[in-house]
Amino acid sequence: MLGSAYTRVYTAAILSIKLNLQPDLDLEQMCAPLLLLDRFNLLEAYVSGHPELQSQLLQMLDRWSDSSFNLRKLSKEYVGIPPVKPDKLNLKTLSKLAFRLLETNNLDPALCTNIINQRHLGTLKYLMYKRFVERFRAVFPWKFRIVGTAGFVFHRVTLYCTPHGKRLRIRSGKSAADPQQKPHRVNVA
Repeated sequence: MLGSAYTRVYTAAILSIKLNLQPDLDLEQMCAPLLLLDRFNLLEAYVSGHPELQSQLLQMLDRWSDSSFNLRKLSKEYVGIPPVKPDKLNLKTLSKLAFRLLETNNLDPALCTNIINQRHLGTLKYLMYKRFVERFRAVFPWKFRIVGTAGFVFHRVTLYCTPHGKRLRIRSGKSAADPQQKPHRVNVA
């Protein structure tokens, strides 16, 4: 049954590309199975040459990268497609695909604010790990590095750490990209 579902999705995508039917079809109904089956090259070929489809795909990837989104629940909606393995389709994979779409098609980064915010939080986590866990001293002051990294994302950054420097929590105020005032937690083990 897996072969038949894979064959149907693959054939539908190839035929829609050959007949140039992509604008007439529902993007999520065509691209979600391709993402769940790990067919990223075919997905990129499906949206190539259609800027509105590229921006819709980028917004879909941004929705999927939200922490409240459940990929397993989505994969159950598509009959015949096996459940998603967490190591196959995760935030890192989605963000790589999104940034590849951004770079190759010159799309607006404002379309994927969740993915960009998560990348900046990852950068901050790395900087905090280097500074407080590995006790790394650099030539440039750390204050400027952190503000340079997070200045355009966060309005206010407050850092808390335990005496051993093992657990960090980053609290952010309002930002231009994310108007919600919820704290972002970064745990360094």
